[in-house]
Amino acid sequence: MPGDDGAPPGELRFGILFNGDPRRAARLERWGLDSLWVGGHIAAANRTAEALTALARMSATTERVLLGTSVLLLPLYPPAIVAKAAADLDRVTGGRVIVSVGGESPQEYRACQVPRETRGRRLDEAIPLLRRLWTAQPVTHEGR
Repeated sequence: MPGDDGAPPGELRFGILFNGDPRRAARLERWGLDSLWVGGHIAAANRTAEALTALARMSATTERVLLGTSVLLLPLYPPAIVAKAAADLDRVTGGRVIVSVGGESPQEYRACQVPRETRGRRLDEAIPLLRRLWTAQPVTHEGR
């Protein structure tokens, strides 16, 4: 019986976290990796691409691998923008996108002018809102 992702139970899968270079993504797919992941930092000390943009670039050069964020700092984004971008990307990739979310780095909250102490509340409010936005039904929301 297949797992949730269509793979047989117990099948070993391999993925890698990297910078999102589309040429390298195509090469890694040819080597047999199952998933490619991009960090979602905004103001990290190391050079990193914006996660959803990097996934879009990688989607243009890959056909099979799952593409994911590791992790998207959701408290720093408007949920409707994330929902739209992720849904569009998932549609054009044939359902290969995985959005993992979180958020901890103090310097990134400062860079986005979001109070860090609001991160938990923002994340707790945004996750169910994303799920509702992805239903393609009209959504109303009362909250921050």
